[in-house]
Amino acid sequence: MRVVGGILAFLLLLAAGAWVGWNYRQADKTIREIAVRLPSEAEFDTMPLERTSEELKLAMNDCVRVAELEANPVARAFKGDEIGALRQHCDLIKARQDALQGP
Repeated sequence: MRVVGGILAFLLLLAAGAWVGWNYRQADKTIREIAVRLPSEAEFDTMPLERTSEELKLAMNDCVRVAELEANPVARAFKGDEIGALRQHCDLIKARQDALQGP
């Protein structure tokens, strides 16, 4: 019985490690993708209004993904600072979108 319990404990530990590793890689990949796609404030300032509206819509989709990353405990534990920086950038994008839409 002890051998079976030891094997099961090992398999459980192995599965948990694989899950953490997979979540870490997915979070890292997602953060890099979002960071590349989100336009900077300087880029928004130089865009024509029509393109700005389009880019804001696309950026808000990426910001939804940032919220999903914030809900992932593994991503928060290992990539919390990077997720926080993306959240701040998304907050600025949301404010810009609200300013363009008006009251």
